[in-house]
Amino acid sequence: MKAIQPYEKLPLGNKLQLPRTDPRSLETYFNEIVGFSDIYKRVRDDLIPLRNKVMHRGYLPSHQEALRVVMIARDFLSIVT
Repeated sequence: MKAIQPYEKLPLGNKLQLPRTDPRSLETYFNEIVGFSDIYKRVRDDLIPLRNKVMHRGYLPSHQEALRVVMIARDFLSIVT
């Protein structure tokens, strides 16, 4: 439990940027799951920048951006659950 606590406190963007060689990397953990690599890249490249704009700059996403986020979340959850 103590070993994972520092990882749990990392911001999402930092968790997504751990190199594949790091055993805590989501890419390493879900490596065998078909389709995970593509959705991982969408989360990292599309979702995180938008999330940061909304959370840290008060940006209000467009309807299209919000729909894209819902689709990414749905696809991600369908793979990991």
